[in-house]
Amino acid sequence: MWLSVISIAVALYALLSLALFSQASFQASLLSFTPNTGYKTLGLCLILISLSCIGIPRQVVAFTCGYFFDVSLGILYATLSVTVAAYITYMFASLFQHSYIAVKYQKQLIKLNHFLSIDTFSKALIIRLLPVGSNFLTNILAGIANIPPRPYILGSCIGFIPQMVIFSIAGSGIKLANSTHITDIEQTKLNNFYL
Repeated sequence: MWLSVISIAVALYALLSLALFSQASFQASLLSFTPNTGYKTLGLCLILISLSCIGIPRQVVAFTCGYFFDVSLGILYATLSVTVAAYITYMFASLFQHSYIAVKYQKQLIKLNHFLSIDTFSKALIIRLLPVGSNFLTNILAGIANIPPRPYILGSCIGFIPQMVIFSIAGSGIKLANSTHITDIEQTKLNNFYL
């Protein structure tokens, strides 16, 4: 039941983001913040990493990167951002391995550890390839359950890529469609001026 609720919430969030990004007024304000220098690019990536650490869907990160950096760089920056965020969240959660929650749910966490500790890379890859679930909760559980970090993060990074590709293309497409629309409007105004 919770998996369905989370999946629906992620889908609604992605649709809301698409609707918001497609509005001309919102895009005009976004274009004023276009990261056209190294510092601005780094700043945007740090913001996206921070937001990913507190639970923003990875699809939104990819969409944003696709919008600002186009497809190829969008995929690269989005994948790096969500992977770094996954590592930070994992490491933070690992500090709570002896917390009240870890003690209360010790049996469940031991089962999770036994399940994910064997062939961690493949299991992390499969979990990330599925377009459902919460990236944030998965990282928290993996950290508390003390899953081996290296194969978990590497599997996660590769598993993120397909969704990063899809949503970066969507973000880039929205920007391209809007810029074409603006160009058409400007051309119409220019033609009307000379007529």
